[in-house]
Amino acid sequence: MIGNRLYLLRKAAGLSQIELGNMLSVSHHTISSYEKGKSDPSDETKVWLARYFGVTVDYLVGLSDEPSPSNAGQDVLPLPAGLTDVQRGTVRDFALFLAARNG
Repeated sequence: MIGNRLYLLRKAAGLSQIELGNMLSVSHHTISSYEKGKSDPSDETKVWLARYFGVTVDYLVGLSDEPSPSNAGQDVLPLPAGLTDVQRGTVRDFALFLAARNG
């Protein structure tokens, strides 16, 4: 199940296999292998992927159909590809600031 979910999440984020592989310091062949179900990422990699894509590990591995139970019923805006982790954190911090300002 992780293969199909990873493929869909990667495509939704606008990432190529090469780009995702670079983020994980693995080849695009490794990403392809994950997506085709030929190999499984390590538990550490699964956690990283889940955090990066904003889903639970349970969703990523197919144990849940809810990508993120804590976000159920809320709008979720995918962040553009190409942002650094620091930039992604800044975007999230700003969203939290706006939410707090609106009470």
